[in-house]
Amino acid sequence: MKNFQIKSLRLASYQYSLFLVIFSLAGVAFAQYPKPGVKPSPWEEWKYYEYCDVPESRVCVINSAIYHYDHAFLRKKIVDLDFEKVDKYPRVWSETPLIRAALSGDVEILRIVLERKPNLEIRDSEKGMTALMWISYWAPPYYLERDAYFPIAKELVAAGVDLEAKNEQGATVLLMSSEYGSEEFAEFYLEKGANIAARDKKGRTALMLAWDSVLMIEILMRFGAEIDARDNDGMTALSTAVKGCKLKKASSLLGFGAKPDIKDNEGKTAIDHAEAGAEKCPQISELLKGWKGKS
Repeated sequence: MKNFQIKSLRLASYQYSLFLVIFSLAGVAFAQYPKPGVKPSPWEEWKYYEYCDVPESRVCVINSAIYHYDHAFLRKKIVDLDFEKVDKYPRVWSETPLIRAALSGDVEILRIVLERKPNLEIRDSEKGMTALMWISYWAPPYYLERDAYFPIAKELVAAGVDLEAKNEQGATVLLMSSEYGSEEFAEFYLEKGANIAARDKKGRTALMLAWDSVLMIEILMRFGAEIDARDNDGMTALSTAVKGCKLKKASSLLGFGAKPDIKDNEGKTAIDHAEAGAEKCPQISELLKGWKGKS
């Protein structure tokens, strides 16, 4: 009996020691990964490789360094990256170094990448968008505040990015910035020559997609937006504003002379849409009442 107890105690002791060893190793393994947003010290540089499933994936290593805002490591290692190969196979990586650099909001990091002369029109494999498209589309609280991306947009445009490139939905950066509410971006793109008449695959212009903002409407109209243009469904900017319950936009468009009696492909006008949505958007219904009978 005594021997059995001694053996049991020894077994328990071994099991406990084994547990401590495993726990310690797990702690060391977990510590191999730098915390997001924390710049690692020089001796931790090799840890960037731990993020990558394929050790020789230099794109992944560079993206990890960008993620950690490690300027020194990036400058040293980016020279090993063959951008010609990266540009030939843009669909292999969800984000290329150029897109990751743009999304970092760090101008110095973007300049380091731009020095390597990457393809400015290269797209990610998730949404098929370029670096400039991403920062025109991206909105808080998902990433940085939008103001952080304006200097990035200026750098990319100065580098020669194509303002008329379109995403999979046919939208240019002007259409994206108009829809996602960035007057500063939209005005900048127009000043740099963006096409105010550009349309997406549904035939929608920047004016049709514009968010509920008087300032955005004023900017687009100042640059020559066609106020009564119609999309593939025959809808005008006013009709889409009314149907989308965008009071400021609808009011502003009427002030610029938008016609509320233009019929869409279903024979309905902005006035008809206002009446149909009276319960949901009473203010817009009231706004369009005065126009009834003038059509």
